[in-house]
Amino acid sequence: PGALDERRREAALYQSLLAADPNDSKAKEGRSVAQFRSAQLQLEMGSASQAVSMATRSFEGIRALQAQDPSNRLWQEIAIKAANTRAEALMMAGDWDGARQANEWALNSANKLVSLDRTVANWRTDCVLPARWMQIAISDGMKNAPAGRVLAANFARDFAWSKDGKPSEDERFAWIMVDVLNGMHWRSIGDLGRAEASFARAASRLPSNGITDARLLAVAQYLNRSQQLPGLPQVAPAMASRVRYDVGALLNSQRG
Repeated sequence: PGALDERRREAALYQSLLAADPNDSKAKEGRSVAQFRSAQLQLEMGSASQAVSMATRSFEGIRALQAQDPSNRLWQEIAIKAANTRAEALMMAGDWDGARQANEWALNSANKLVSLDRTVANWRTDCVLPARWMQIAISDGMKNAPAGRVLAANFARDFAWSKDGKPSEDERFAWIMVDVLNGMHWRSIGDLGRAEASFARAASRLPSNGITDARLLAVAQYLNRSQQLPGLPQVAPAMASRVRYDVGALLNSQRG
């Protein structure tokens, strides 16, 4: 795929710069970003084990760089994003304990970063929000549903759904996953009314048309296939065939 090839070329370029100057911190920074972006693309293609490996390389590289300057906030942000991507990949690969450890580090670090300057909205939406929905998914994945429901309630308390209808794709996906995780739980204990309400809320958060984000496409496909909810955006077959993001792997522990 073109996007992944582009990221690989980018990482190779930074690697060649490092071959010329092993102390080039900007090249190390760029390589880590290219690596976690590559891992995200691998997840979209359904290659969880490859994504784990790539995200781990990104995380380890940026952490080594952080050791030189722990106060560098950009490097802190990159490390959190790499850890979030690694946690997501570990969940999809079925390594719930590894995902829990990666998520714990990411969430603690994201909260510390936000506390340094609460005016930087992107730290909250791009670092904390992904870690929070994954914390819920991991709790459910490790068979601790009561804790998962408390975490889901806290999520709804601490964050506000975009009233202008223009949330970022990451924000949209986080909210949808919390709704779907809640729906799966309520369905698993036979509370079909609550389950249907949760799935309907998830569907209402999808854009009405023009879905291009692979994860949103995957969750729309999941809801279309498993819930038969009215009014869901249809995913064109040509587009659907390219989506390999495995929503089911994130919900596997709750199927029933």
